[in-house]
Amino acid sequence: VDEQRGIFVLYADVPGYFDAVGVGLFEALGILLSSVLSQTARTAQLAEAVRTDALTGAFSRSHAEALHRSLYRVGPADRPVGLLMLDLDHFKRINDLHGHAGGDRVLTATAAVLKAALRRADGIARWGGEEFVVWLPGSDAAGAATVA
Repeated sequence: VDEQRGIFVLYADVPGYFDAVGVGLFEALGILLSSVLSQTARTAQLAEAVRTDALTGAFSRSHAEALHRSLYRVGPADRPVGLLMLDLDHFKRINDLHGHAGGDRVLTATAAVLKAALRRADGIARWGGEEFVVWLPGSDAAGAATVA
């Protein structure tokens, strides 16, 4: 169940205030606040779903493309960013021999191995079916070649 749990507390320093004005408005405010919190949580979940590849847990291609566009704003004084493109050779054969579930396991395992091998600041995205892109902030060409 997608519910937000919390407490909505109102305080009045005038004795009998809520008895005098009634609580209907405040109950409605509580319901509205609950609705806003639930919608905010759903929006955050959707944003995460757009950023993340559901199968591998790596970033999605759309998120990687947004990061790529941000690199155009990098100037000569900024730190370099290494970029690697990876493609799993003969992947169709894996799917043919082991089915798509087997291919999915290979993709998931590949993403896990890449994540484990990279620094926290590095990123990985699933670019295509069996293609991944890795960005390495602070790595020049030699550093990227070493990681590759």
